[in-house]
Amino acid sequence: MAVYVARYTLGVIYSYFNIEVEEVMTSKQHINMLGAYCGLSQAAIAEKIGLTRQGLYKRLARNTLTPDDMAKIAEAVGAEYKSVFVFPDGKEI
Repeated sequence: MAVYVARYTLGVIYSYFNIEVEEVMTSKQHINMLGAYCGLSQAAIAEKIGLTRQGLYKRLARNTLTPDDMAKIAEAVGAEYKSVFVFPDGKEI
């Protein structure tokens, strides 16, 4: 359990200080980091967006959360979700 929490807490710290991580994160990793930051379990996040715990788990396991799903989750926890292409010159599309 401690390793699990430490791994996602590290991710939150990387994110907070804008430290770039070279790997692509799955939706599950994003949601786990969000949960660690907000102090919410996946079950609590699911409840906030009107899904069952199992429904969210299945979407996370299959990596099938859509940008709309992510936006709903962000709204439910008082955050903003951005899905953009960012170019080296800072241009976002």
